[in-house]
Amino acid sequence: MSHSNADNHDIDKLGRWLEDLKGGPSKNFPVRAVFLVSEADGWVHDIFRQYRTSFEARGSGFANLVILGQHGVSTTVRLLLAEWGLSGEALPALALLAEEGQDAGFVLDLPAGAAPEVHPTDPQPWQEVLGRIEGAAEAPGSKLDLANVPGIQPLPKSEESLDQLVRRALQSLRPDAGAGP
Repeated sequence: MSHSNADNHDIDKLGRWLEDLKGGPSKNFPVRAVFLVSEADGWVHDIFRQYRTSFEARGSGFANLVILGQHGVSTTVRLLLAEWGLSGEALPALALLAEEGQDAGFVLDLPAGAAPEVHPTDPQPWQEVLGRIEGAAEAPGSKLDLANVPGIQPLPKSEESLDQLVRRALQSLRPDAGAGP
């Protein structure tokens, strides 16, 4: 099967993500964040870098923060949108998934397009989410509460764990990959 550059890039990320997810829950890190974007969403690419800097400073790994679609809306992005009951118009979005055994996840719409020349001075929902994640990561044992962030919506609960979902997505795109426990 031939894949586009966007598909190849995201398939490689899915493989790496699956390997990291097999390591089990991250120590003292309350969430897995998945950015679903298009290549035109430069502002969100910048937002992702802020999340990555913050997550890394708090000891999280690749399993906790992934961006998909940077090189185009890939089959992977479309598959995850469908899995989480979102339409293609939902891009760009941030899916926030609790560690295994906790409550269901959430999705937050993100600003589309290039970064504005003048950034809004009002706090943005993605900043509030990051602040809450940072607070929960710095207070082990505390519960991350995202339910009342403006614009956040619940994701449907799934019977599958995140690693099962990623394995299934990878196998549907590259049948020889993702096999095993």
